[in-house]
Amino acid sequence: MSDTGRFQLNDLIFGQEATAEYDEMDDFLRPSSSKRLKTSPKLRSVQPKPDIAPLPKGKLQELFFTWLCQPSSSKTIRGLISDLQSQKEVQRPGKSSILPDARTQIGAPKSPVSNLIRVNATFPPSPVPRSGKPREDLLLGGRLSPLGFLDREQESNHADSSLRNLSSLRSSLSRKTSFSSTATEPHAEKPSIARFYFAEGRISAYEHDEIELADVRAAVLRKAEQNGIRGVNKQVLSSIMVQSLGLPSFLTTCVFDRILELSPEEKGTLNVNGSTEGHTGPVVSLGAFMKFFKELCLGKSNPARLFYLLKHCRVENYLSRESLRPLMEGLLECHPGLVFLSSTPEFQVRYSETVIERIFYSCARHNTRCLYLGDIEKSRLLDSLLWLDQEEDINVERKYFSYKHFYVLYCRFWELDTDHDLSIGLEDLMKYGNGALTVRIAERILGGFGRENDSPVKYRMSYTDFVWFCISEEDKKSPRALDFWFRCIDLDGDGLITLADIEYFYREQYSRMEDRGHEPVPFVNIVCQLLDMLQHPEEKKPLISKKDLRACKMQSVFFNYLFNLGKFFQIESRDPRLIQQERAFPDYTDWDRFAAFEYERLTANEEEIMGAGADPVMSQLDM
Repeated sequence: MSDTGRFQLNDLIFGQEATAEYDEMDDFLRPSSSKRLKTSPKLRSVQPKPDIAPLPKGKLQELFFTWLCQPSSSKTIRGLISDLQSQKEVQRPGKSSILPDARTQIGAPKSPVSNLIRVNATFPPSPVPRSGKPREDLLLGGRLSPLGFLDREQESNHADSSLRNLSSLRSSLSRKTSFSSTATEPHAEKPSIARFYFAEGRISAYEHDEIELADVRAAVLRKAEQNGIRGVNKQVLSSIMVQSLGLPSFLTTCVFDRILELSPEEKGTLNVNGSTEGHTGPVVSLGAFMKFFKELCLGKSNPARLFYLLKHCRVENYLSRESLRPLMEGLLECHPGLVFLSSTPEFQVRYSETVIERIFYSCARHNTRCLYLGDIEKSRLLDSLLWLDQEEDINVERKYFSYKHFYVLYCRFWELDTDHDLSIGLEDLMKYGNGALTVRIAERILGGFGRENDSPVKYRMSYTDFVWFCISEEDKKSPRALDFWFRCIDLDGDGLITLADIEYFYREQYSRMEDRGHEPVPFVNIVCQLLDMLQHPEEKKPLISKKDLRACKMQSVFFNYLFNLGKFFQIESRDPRLIQQERAFPDYTDWDRFAAFEYERLTANEEEIMGAGADPVMSQLDM
């Protein structure tokens, strides 16, 4: 076919604009096109690029080849060629005559083969190439190029077999069209996926920030008017803490200090009712309060507000123990259940340390000394604070703030710390529970294998270390206790407890049974009981993971068998006292039941001491 005929054929199919594009690609695919590619900037733009997203021109060419392989298309082209060769008048076919139903789909690409691609139809195989030359040899660099025309000398003889070896292109084409069919549809509806990650906590209940700002401003003005002041003082701030900020009222001082830090020009202002007489404390302007609210609270969830309030100016994105000091100072100052501690500053310090350690023990999901925003949200710490804000009895809250629990912990530690230097060693720890623990597990505890100790002296335990140990010892069912004791038993630290680990710790248990005159349980029997308890398959190796212990929900029995002789005997004898306590307080944890029983014992001793005319606190703590 001559050049004029070929141009007329292209013009009939796609018009004049497409003719120039295909002419460039035809020259590009010739053997001599590499030379032109180096010298022609226009042709350099046609060079295939990495298949990140299909180019518009390449996609158009790909669709053209797909259309060209259809039997109806081949018949139409052969008819056009024959009419051109016979010099008959050729009627240009309309676009809709190529594939009438291609444009009836809403949002479909304006392409004659869009329907075929979108339904992933199976293309008919191509006829065998007459030249015997595979189609892949005509593609540039092994990449799929939709317009790999034959040479002009062969084009007139092989116009009816324009696409060669199409079966090798099916897999590649189907992969591309799965993305291209949606990427090129202008009206394709994108799936709506709900947001699931919030860097600063889940957003507040308000849909628009302006509405929340207006509500907060109105609440502040209303409370200020009721108190007869112009501005915001601690009394006004305390009345809106829960409703407007979502924070407990005993954090009022902490919030007020943050407002003064953000607006230093407000410091020293004691303006109440427009004068300095009869003032009730420092007052900040409404603008200073709204500045604080916009920076710390606006658009954040209530747990996020608590987190960033306590985080203060820390660069790190987590809370440390020092970050919780303002929380404890406000609680000790405002809560009616802790007013009696105001006369004993030392007990206030110890109570604060205990509560902070219990918060980290229960909330921190990672084995670090860091408390992240996700930890506060998951543990629902703010709910406990808000509930405590309405409850006058501090002992009702048993998870973190119970004074009875603090009293039990501190008295237990004081009984072991005979020299009262706030540090205990191996000899002191062996007295715990009337000598219930083995020497080997005590060495692992003091060595910091269960948890890295805070004590600066090696193989010594501070009071904060003792809080973690005591709660883990008395309630081995908690996730934190499972991590603590698993790391102690896992001698090689490979994440698996082997028979060698079990034998190492049980050997001392066996000897202690003999020394106390009890009939020892053979090691083989103990191993069988433990594996049956874990429902360990016989065909597998006797390797115990943390997941196995968590699944069986009997990790307390497992650990007590290995290193706690007193609880070992209680399990074997089915102690009725323990069964009665579990039935009497089903919502209590093992630690709650232990602390309640131990507190009753300590108060009974105090009553005896008071009957003798001595100070119960001083006698109990030996101060």
